[in-house]
Amino acid sequence: MSNPDLSRSAEEHLRTIRSLMERATIYRAISTGPALVAGLLGTGLGIWQMRGAESLSSRGFLLWWLGAMAVVGAVNTWVLLREARGRGMPFPSPATRQGMRTLLPPMLACGVSGVVLCGWSGEPVTGALLWVLGYGLGLVATAGFAPRSIKALGWAFVVAGVAGFFWRELRGIEPGDAGEAARIMAVTFGGFHLVYAVRTGWWKRSGQSE
Repeated sequence: MSNPDLSRSAEEHLRTIRSLMERATIYRAISTGPALVAGLLGTGLGIWQMRGAESLSSRGFLLWWLGAMAVVGAVNTWVLLREARGRGMPFPSPATRQGMRTLLPPMLACGVSGVVLCGWSGEPVTGALLWVLGYGLGLVATAGFAPRSIKALGWAFVVAGVAGFFWRELRGIEPGDAGEAARIMAVTFGGFHLVYAVRTGWWKRSGQSE
């Protein structure tokens, strides 16, 4: 291979590396805001449901969390739309579509199964653990183009989901215990997202960009 060919190949590799680095930075910047909203909302809702666990039904648990997920989804969509417009890109962008295709299979499978278990089988604990697992598997699947912080968050959810099933059996927790299901959601979807938002905060992004 001649020197010009080597030079062109090196330039292409550098452009690819730069593109991946920029994509990872943008992905982290976009996800921090919705993660903070999810953390605050998840923690608050979980604690509130735990305090009123005696009067909390499985379907009541389900409806509240579906509403919370809708709010976080709306915030995430708005942030993605604003970012796309700011960069002069179409919405949804190719990167967004790629991310959705990667996230959808595990999240859809575990999400729908969890809804059925909560709403019709009266097993919110099992449903919540499936949500945790599906969300974690979806995040881990984005490791090829997302930053390491997203992958680490995904593994935290996967480990928590698997450990939760063992904990349920060892402690003899009833699958229909809505208060325990609220605890699971508060710790994972609330606490984990708060930790992630703090670790990848806007003050760190501004310092890196400088």
